[in-house]
Amino acid sequence: MVSYALYDTGLSVMSLHIEAEHQGLRVHHMAGFNSNKVKEAVDIPEDQKVIVVCALGYEGSIKNILDKLSNKIREKVTQARTRKDPSENFFFGKFGN
Repeated sequence: MVSYALYDTGLSVMSLHIEAEHQGLRVHHMAGFNSNKVKEAVDIPEDQKVIVVCALGYEGSIKNILDKLSNKIREKVTQARTRKDPSENFFFGKFGN
């Protein structure tokens, strides 16, 4: 039997994100989480798998919390953002071209 759980989860999270933004909320998807720590923090049974972690809520003002952040986090959130060149993420025809 083919499992579509990851595909279905992706579609569900996308739908949640779109509707949340429509309702005035912000969504931040996270990668690199420790699924064991997530399970422990929110009491998820051991036989369940953590696929997606995201934060959802109303956007606050960074100015209101800047002084409460560690130096490392403060530097990260205040630095200028840059985007990769599209050629690093997209290709035509065959993979890598």
